[in-house]
Formats: sequence, C-alpha cells, structure tokens
Amino acid sequence: MRGYRITPMPDPQHVARGILERLQQVQGEMDALGVNRGVLWATITGSRTVMVEREFDSLSAYETDDAAFHGSAEFMALWRRMEELAESMDTQLWRTRHRSADSATLSDESSA
Repeated sequence: MRGYRITPMPDPQHVARGILERLQQVQGEMDALGVNRGVLWATITGSRTVMVEREFDSLSAYETDDAAFHGSAEFMALWRRMEELAESMDTQLWRTRHRSADSATLSDESSA
C-alpha cells in the first residue's frame, strides 16, 4: 500500500479549495495514464489534511504503477503544481502481512 498525505497551507480557504481542485486534475491524469488513483480521505475537524491511500496486490504491481506514475513529464509537472499549494507532503510505503507465510518470511529476514 502506498499513501501520500497533503496538508494545505493554513492560509485562506481558497488555498484548500485550490489544492482539492488540483488534486482532482491530478487524479484525472492518473486515470488517463492507467495509474492507481487511490482512495481520498480528508479530516473532518482539526487540521486540514487530505490523504490518498493506494493499495497494490504485490510489490511488482506497485513498481509497475510507480513507473507509469513517474513516466510522464506532463503529469509530473502537474503534480509539482499541486505540491506548490501544499504546506507539506508525505509519502509512505507500507507492507501489509495478511498471511502466516508472510509473517514467517519477515521473521526469517529479521534474524539474518
């Protein structure tokens, strides 16, 4: 699973709307490129944070998607324009263990 978190700048309300509009453009381009657009999550109270969670069946599927994500100069330019509106962006790659064989493999790797 790969997710990224976008924190809009704490300035005027139009900045938050601007970043959400830009995010919609980004997700439209992701669809056009065949890239996993993910699921959008937003805070209800407190800080204005938007999180997009993207899930993949395997590391190989993630790597293929990531290559398509970074493969278009036009898309990356649009992505950077979205980043300009954010106070911060954070990307994390998580591995989920959902089978006992995965747990055994991780245990073997950590003892090596």
